Formats: sequence, structure tokens, C-alpha cells
Amino acid sequence: KSLTLKGRFRIKAGFDLSQPSDLEVQPQPLKIIARFPQPKILSVELLSQEVEKSENGYWNKLTPADQKEALDMLMRTAKVEGGAGIQTEAKKNLEEKLRSLADQKKAPIEFQYGFKK
Repeated sequence: KSLTLKGRFRIKAGFDLSQPSDLEVQPQPLKIIARFPQPKILSVELLSQEVEKSENGYWNKLTPADQKEALDMLMRTAKVEGGAGIQTEAKKNLEEKLRSLADQKKAPIEFQYGFKK
């Protein structure tokens, strides 16, 4: 038996600001140090799924449990494979927003992730 699924997902990543974070402004010379926890996956939402291939074996038939297991595996794979890129994107978005604010004051800004107090 074999079952091949394909899915479209919406994966959201961001920063858990209940974890330690810090924004330090050094006055002379003016410099900003932004410290945040590593971004993490906040949610994985299955938007659509498609069965690409479904074949029963001669003696071994596909069961609802097989389908559930395949869907669970698809969700885990989406979280792992899609998660790496989306966490990088979360950092990029945060840095763009804070950098534009720092640029208004002509202050260099440094970003540190994995901050622990």
C-alpha cells in the first residue's frame, strides 16, 4: 500500500516577548543594541491537501489510521522544512522595522538573538 499527500500551509513565526528581551541605547557614541530570544514557530495551518497517489496493497489495505498518520507526518514535515526559512524571515522583518527607526536618529543598531538575562 502507498499514500502520497501534498499540502499547502500557512506557517507563522515570531518572537515570544514574555521571554527576556532588551533594547539598550548607548549615548556616547550613539548606538542601539537589540536583544531578543530566537524566533519560533507560532502556528502551522493546513490550507489545503491533495492525495497525489493512493494505492491499496493486495493484502494490505489503506485504513483511516494510515491516512491520519500520513497527514500527521505531512504536518511535522511542514513545520520542520518550512520553519527554518520562516524563522529567518521573522528576524529579517524585525530588523527592517527597528533599523528604519534607528536610521531616523542616525544610530547604528546591533541585533543579538538567544538573549538570556
